[in-house]
Amino acid sequence: MITRSLFFRQLLSHVAIILFMALTLSGSVMYYAYQHGKLDAHIKKIAVFFAEELKAGHIPSRTQATAKDEIGTLGKTFNAMADALFHIQQVRRNFISNISHELKTPLSCIKATTEALIDGIAVNDQERAHYLERILAETDRMSRLVHDIIDMEQLESGKMFIKQERLDADTIEVLLKKKIFLFCCESRRISVTFWVTPTGLHRSWIIC
Repeated sequence: MITRSLFFRQLLSHVAIILFMALTLSGSVMYYAYQHGKLDAHIKKIAVFFAEELKAGHIPSRTQATAKDEIGTLGKTFNAMADALFHIQQVRRNFISNISHELKTPLSCIKATTEALIDGIAVNDQERAHYLERILAETDRMSRLVHDIIDMEQLESGKMFIKQERLDADTIEVLLKKKIFLFCCESRRISVTFWVTPTGLHRSWIIC
């Protein structure tokens, strides 16, 4: 299952690959144009095809350029970018699929609990409060899932950025002992994950 933090890490990885490929592609085109004074028809054909496919919202097909020259390098770069775009699309689809599946559970729980209350399952105020708290908890769960989708859209549109910071493990231990820290993380929909670096237990990472 692709969680929110995993989705963001995979997306950032693929975006970095695409940016690298784009720089390589630009360099290849500029070098070829400088060496030959102009772009030949084959390179123009590849570039126009790739641009039109992206404009239409499609993942471009792979080129068949196999020559061991600038054209071959350009074709390989196009193919690598197409592969990276395909992987981003797959990660996004899997994330949406998982979110949709996760929404079914709280919806079913809310429906069943509400029907039970209507049928009079709660015989006193204490039981009614228990079932209402259950509905509220599932509602909060759905709200977090919806916010995950919104965050994903903002990340893709460039309106949101992810920042990773390294903290000393002793500092994290102090924070964890303060319940207000975990409460603030939960209220702001911040997912906190810890793991140990290969160098030992004295360092840790926090990802938000």
